[in-house]
Amino acid sequence: LPADLDDDKDVDLRDLALFGAHWGNRLCNECGGAGLTGDGCVLASDLWELGESWLAQGPVGATIE
Repeated sequence: LPADLDDDKDVDLRDLALFGAHWGNRLCNECGGAGLTGDGCVLASDLWELGESWLAQGPVGATIE
C-alpha cells in the first residue's frame, strides 16, 4: 500500500492528514512519502493515487513495502 503514509497497514484519514501536510510541495525529495507518483511533487496526480487506495487494508500481520 504505497499510500499508507503512517505505516499502519491501511489508508485512512491519518494518511490523508499526512498527505495534506505536504500538499503543493513541488521540490521535495521525500515529502513523507506523499509524492506517490515519484515525480518529486505532491499534486493532484498524487491525490488520485491516494484515492485509488482509499480505505484499502493490508493483510493482518503482513509487512507492506
